[in-house]
Amino acid sequence: MCLAVYLATESTVPPIEWNKESPAFYLEAVEEGQPVCKQFSLPHVYYAGSHEGCGCGFSKDGEVGPELELCQANYRSLGHTIRAALAQGSKVEVFTCWEGDQGDKPECIESITPTELEAPNFELKELQFLHVTHDA
Repeated sequence: MCLAVYLATESTVPPIEWNKESPAFYLEAVEEGQPVCKQFSLPHVYYAGSHEGCGCGFSKDGEVGPELELCQANYRSLGHTIRAALAQGSKVEVFTCWEGDQGDKPECIESITPTELEAPNFELKELQFLHVTHDA
């Protein structure tokens, strides 16, 4: 089962296409009316994928060396995307779950900054909802 990572913003952000030849972080819009959309108070919802082609590349559990660095690169790219949205004056929310659980209620609701999200000791977990605010 794959981890699914979603990002919602007040204003649109540019998508980042999946590149099979050079797998890395990507961002694609979610169609209105999908079950995950009800998690957010913001209108523009995106699926954030990783170098693995799904959200599993955000899972650092047990990873070491080059694979851990790839995971950390996904977090840096997500942080960069969030910072760009915040710089436009947009609010940002993140929701993570296992695939198939997009309509389930979050078990953990927290506030976080992009720097905290990018920290090596931070890891997204299932059924987590994050309000992302500017770095101090």
